[in-house]
Amino acid sequence: MPNDPEAWWRESSSNRPDYTFAIRRLDTDGFCGICNVHVDWRIGTSTIGIVLGTAHQNQGLGKDGLRTLIRFIFAHIGSRKVKLRVFAFNSRAIHVCQGLGFQLEARYRQEIFRWGQWHDVLDMGLFAQEFIDPQGSIDDGIMTSTGTLTDPIVTT
Repeated sequence: MPNDPEAWWRESSSNRPDYTFAIRRLDTDGFCGICNVHVDWRIGTSTIGIVLGTAHQNQGLGKDGLRTLIRFIFAHIGSRKVKLRVFAFNSRAIHVCQGLGFQLEARYRQEIFRWGQWHDVLDMGLFAQEFIDPQGSIDDGIMTSTGTLTDPIVTT
């Protein structure tokens, strides 16, 4: 992430046609990362991405942010499917995605070179009826375990 991630987020979210949200902690209002959505209105899909600062990983913020983002997409954008891409070496991210109901759709073998070797890249997809959300139906409103979705910031 850049030296001033909040300034980067403000600039990038104002210059893109897609949705970009900040992820913040409610207890400190600290900026943790970003998540974004690219909507393909023609085919009814949304492609998402998330980046958390290293200091904010392994605290449940990524899962909470993704769950909130997915609820927003299904309830307010109306996409029929959510897609994402994850590096095969990122077992934590894969575990979170599978826990939310994402299914493996494609494996691109030896697609990315990191740390002196080639790694696979995975495409995963999720339909609304597959979404595993312990907080209830996507029609119940947009809530996280620690806050609510506000525009243009996802609070966690």
